[in-house]
Amino acid sequence: PVAARLSPLQAAMEVVPQARLWVGVAQTHLGSLRQALIQSGGIVFLPQVFSVVNTHFHLDRDASNLLVNINKISSVFSRISSMLNDPNRFFREGASTAKSKFADAQTGGFSSSNTSDVVTFRTEYPDCGPMCRTAMILHEGAHYCGGPGEIIHFAHEFPKFDGEPQDGGANNYANMPTSEAIRNAASYAAFAIHATFLQDLRFGLDTKNT
Repeated sequence: PVAARLSPLQAAMEVVPQARLWVGVAQTHLGSLRQALIQSGGIVFLPQVFSVVNTHFHLDRDASNLLVNINKISSVFSRISSMLNDPNRFFREGASTAKSKFADAQTGGFSSSNTSDVVTFRTEYPDCGPMCRTAMILHEGAHYCGGPGEIIHFAHEFPKFDGEPQDGGANNYANMPTSEAIRNAASYAAFAIHATFLQDLRFGLDTKNT
């Protein structure tokens, strides 16, 4: 018999353990880079570790603020981790809208006192494969767990590897300055995937069956 189609919320809950894993690896990766930079006085002695982070957040373009920017990124992942530890509180499902057929989130909603500020999974979300669904949770989690209006869209991570500007952004994924990259939702999911698989795989809507 054909398995019953998951509801949007079921489809999200099914991949929460994988999302937690990716976020945990991302946090460990950032933590090791932070410790190495502190111990070296700011010199990059772990080029492979740095390269994975730098691919997505372009830290080398603001080299005088390496630790400040790593801490900003880490704090977002810390809040995403908290969100994933209580998905019943933060996740809802809803009908598709003209703007959103898969998933969306209130920017900065994690720190809001308004209980309607949640991450919403919509009608077409269950049609995506598990890797794509997990990447979407991290993408929306970045919007949700940054500050109000902080993490938005500057560039798509696709097509690999240069990406393309998004929502009127001036730069593609490869050319964003640090200030945009650390506020770009796609960067958080793509970095966590890269850290977990040690390959820049970028699971997203262009590979939605993955």
